[in-house]
Parts: sequence; C-alpha cells; structure tokens
Amino acid sequence: MITAQEFLSESDKVAVGEAIKAVEECTSAEVVCAVATESGRYDRAEAIVGLAGALIFLSAAYALRLGASPTDSGDWGGGAALAWLALAVTLGFITGNVVGSYWHSLRRLLTSQAEMDDNLARAAQHIFARARLSCSRSGGGVLIFVSLYERRAIILADAPAAEVLGARGIEDLRDIAIAALRERRRSEVFIETIVEAAARLKGAFPPAEVPANVIGNDLLFFHPRP
Repeated sequence: MITAQEFLSESDKVAVGEAIKAVEECTSAEVVCAVATESGRYDRAEAIVGLAGALIFLSAAYALRLGASPTDSGDWGGGAALAWLALAVTLGFITGNVVGSYWHSLRRLLTSQAEMDDNLARAAQHIFARARLSCSRSGGGVLIFVSLYERRAIILADAPAAEVLGARGIEDLRDIAIAALRERRRSEVFIETIVEAAARLKGAFPPAEVPANVIGNDLLFFHPRP
C-alpha cells in the first residue's frame, strides 16, 4: 500500500496547490486538503492474526514434540516441553502481529466497517482542529480528507460553511471525492471537490479585499496516521 506522501506526485501537488489558490481568489472561504496513510492503529485485527499465529506455532511445536525425549511416553508435563510450548506461543503471537501489521488486505478483512468509520471521523476531527479551520478569520472552513488504508474520503466544514452547504451539499462534495478516488484520479480527488466547494461557497463568502491564507497549510500529509 502506498503512503500518504506517495499518493500525489510532485506535479499533482502543484496542481492541487494551484486549485486552492484559485479558490482564494474567488472566495474568502478556506479549503484544506489532507491525506493520511491510515486513520487508526487497528490493534484488534493485528491481535487476531497474532492469536492465529500462536495457535499455529503451538500446534507445530506439539506435533514436532519439541522438548520431549524419544523415550517419553507422551507426557508433556516436563519443564523443557512446557518451555518450548510457551516459546512457540510467544513467537507465533509476535509473528502474527507483524504479519497483520504489514498484510493490509488481511487486516482490513478483520476490521469492521464501523471501526474504520469511527477512526476516519476521529482523525478528520483531529486534522480539522489542527488546521484551525473553525478559527478561520472569515469563516467558511472546509476540510477534504482522504485516508488510504480505509479507502475513504470525508468532508468536514465549520459552522458557517456547513450552514451554506447543508448536509446534502457536504454529501455531494464527498461523493465527488469518492468517485475520483475509485477511478484512481488522485489529483482530481481534491481538485474537482475544491472547484465544487468554491462554487457553492463564493456567494456567501466573497473574496476579501486583501487576500490572506489564514490557515497557512493547504495540503497536509500524515504517515502513518494523524
């Protein structure tokens, strides 16, 4: 899986930056774009893989009779045998956790949609506050956030922008981003959403006489997570 920094090429980053500058010329609303490699740690899914690894290693150790002498009658109560079994469980659990951490498709399979949605929302709120969108001087702050592991996009708006866009408008912006994401048009995930957001906000937030980027960071990258 690609990281947040690899999601956009250098030319894509320039194109998105230019789109944001164009927004600043037609409206005082602020738009910030963010990409994260993932939005959550997903320890539970990794632990499930670790448990499976522990059971596999334990079964292998038992089948190979590690720590048992050839003359033993099958009694695994000996200290050496128990030590081997404990080592097998420990190594299996660690190995499973490592596999779950790097095998993203398996970890995603073991993660519920609700957990991914919760992590996505939590990460977006964190970025929203970090970028100080809700403190934008002119109001009208919008965040376009893409999380690669979850394969999701989310739109957040501060109170003034949300009042103008409405719930339907925010959903429309999200759908634009998701459509481009599914078609792997990476820069358009942001550019098309930015253009549509500006079109909907410029009437309520006309350009300031002296344009100023209140937020300062228009394109943010987080690896592995915010």
